[in-house]
Amino acid sequence: MAESVKFKYGTTIEGKSPEAGDFVAVNKGMSAGDDDANNKFGSLYRGKKILGTTEADKLVTTAKITVAGLSGNLGAGIANGDEIPAGTSLQEFLTMLLSKELNPDAATKPSVSISGNSKMGLKEVYSTVTVPAVNISTNNGKFNNNGWTEPAQPAVEGVTWSAKTITPSAQSGFTGYAPEAGESIAQATSVKIALGSNSVTYTATGTYTAPTNKPITNLGNEYSGSEATFVGGSASNTDTTTATGVYPVFTNNESTLTAQANTKLALTEEPSFEVSFNSELAAGQFIMVAIPDGFTVSKVEAFNTVSNKYETYGGQSKFAAEESKRDINGTQVQYQLWTRQGDNKSDAIKYRFTLSKKLSA
Repeated sequence: MAESVKFKYGTTIEGKSPEAGDFVAVNKGMSAGDDDANNKFGSLYRGKKILGTTEADKLVTTAKITVAGLSGNLGAGIANGDEIPAGTSLQEFLTMLLSKELNPDAATKPSVSISGNSKMGLKEVYSTVTVPAVNISTNNGKFNNNGWTEPAQPAVEGVTWSAKTITPSAQSGFTGYAPEAGESIAQATSVKIALGSNSVTYTATGTYTAPTNKPITNLGNEYSGSEATFVGGSASNTDTTTATGVYPVFTNNESTLTAQANTKLALTEEPSFEVSFNSELAAGQFIMVAIPDGFTVSKVEAFNTVSNKYETYGGQSKFAAEESKRDINGTQVQYQLWTRQGDNKSDAIKYRFTLSKKLSA
């Protein structure tokens, strides 16, 4: 069944009770002699709900409005003396009334960073390592909103980079490492680790141009204020590749305690370390720990499985230089050997040794 269209002459639908499915066109008021501009329907209803006008695709003001009598400003663009022109859409009018135009916040300027593994951790002294490559990375910056979520700022466009360089400096410790400045620095093999701190600092620099586009306000209007964008300039950043050279510690905590302390512990820099030993299977088969010359054992503690804590070891021990030096990555190093003494065999137990200084000293 076709829907009916009811016409009413006049400027309102007063006196009518349109049904929910009816279309009702309300005329502005036609009379003989009116020109074509007025011979149009003003509003179109479906039931009591307005659908729009026949004069435009959206509701608009039909005459100029001069703002007067306000106390201060309203919204972004309504103040005493302003004129709202005929044809202003309802959307535009409400935006002016309810939304103050906000300028974008200060822009995030372009920046550079250095990529590459720069923290190498603990390395055995005199060992040969590979120093990782480093590269310069650029960030073109961004425009920032000022407290609103939408609309989002456009991505920065047109920024170009030049004179990108990484300059090495403040090198210490690494032996055989001679990096040259450039846009990238290749990895270096066959670099020797010295005892203690090994480091080289890299400084990355680059020159950038200004963006070719502009940020927007919360109302989506392009904004030209200098505080919300940036001009061409330069950026820099620094990073450091580091490694710490440490002495290894040796023990005889294998499945059966050996006559020599030839088991290498995991590398540690700290002066205190824990070792779990297997049982001494026979008399005269003792627990041993070998540390470099120049270090002393300041404390030995044994773990009490009953009290569940470490207690100072009160038994006998011997601390003496080993008969021959140890080859530590091609360098001969004298070691001292701590040995538990006594006739009584020791069951499997955990010890904690504290040295006179760090193993990187």
